[in-house]
Amino acid sequence: MVYVNICTMEQISNIISDDIKNIESIIFSRIDTDNFVKFKIRDFLKSPSKKIRSILSILYLRSQNADINENLLKIIAAGELIHNASLLHDDVIDSAETRRNLTVFAKDVSPKMSIIAGDLLVSEAIELVLSINSEYISEKFIQCTKQMSEAEIQQFTLRGNLPDIDTYTTICEGKTSALFCTLLKSLSVLSGLDENIADNFGKIFGIVFQIRNDSEPNSAQNDINNKIYTMKDIIGIEKTNSLIDNYKEKMKSIIREFPDNIYSKGLIDLINKL
Repeated sequence: MVYVNICTMEQISNIISDDIKNIESIIFSRIDTDNFVKFKIRDFLKSPSKKIRSILSILYLRSQNADINENLLKIIAAGELIHNASLLHDDVIDSAETRRNLTVFAKDVSPKMSIIAGDLLVSEAIELVLSINSEYISEKFIQCTKQMSEAEIQQFTLRGNLPDIDTYTTICEGKTSALFCTLLKSLSVLSGLDENIADNFGKIFGIVFQIRNDSEPNSAQNDINNKIYTMKDIIGIEKTNSLIDNYKEKMKSIIREFPDNIYSKGLIDLINKL
């Protein structure tokens, strides 16, 4: 594979901009503005976001020459809705003040409405998934939301205690990898791609994403405030960075088996940005 660095997240997303716009169109079609709270929910969904789940999903599909259809876009939109619902809930749980340099929904509107807004987004995601008429995919999304919730409960009960590596990794798999895996596996099943490869790639990507996110200054400070210990606290920053590099190489080795195109190059660049 001849590698050309695309460099920035903006450049990565630009190569699939039409797909991203179509996903956003599906998302916003689900939330009307017939009252103040729903208007605020739309504002929240429009706030600056990397849309990593959408970008990863589209690049993964297109790198393997999959045709993008309405059902695939619905799955990705459902994933974005579930992710944003988890943010609305997390900000209440963590008593957060800001997210993406903006006042969080819980503080701008109310903590109670933030929980209800998150529940609304989950219900909209479920409706999208059910509209695909796939019992397998519906089951995967149900398992995913359960796994995400159980991981959050586990992390909450461990506050003030230093977990071991396996426990922390299990929490990462539940909080973050579960949704990446569900998206890539569901998309692969509908596209005739290898489900096991998608599962492995999604799991690793989610773990790296969470470890890196936990190392960012804002997230790290929030964890300190809530007495949450992460990988850098368990094995130190140097070993954490080495672990991330090893995980990245595993993902790149998977991508090297994909067709050589701009989308597979975009996937490598996305991994480099983690």
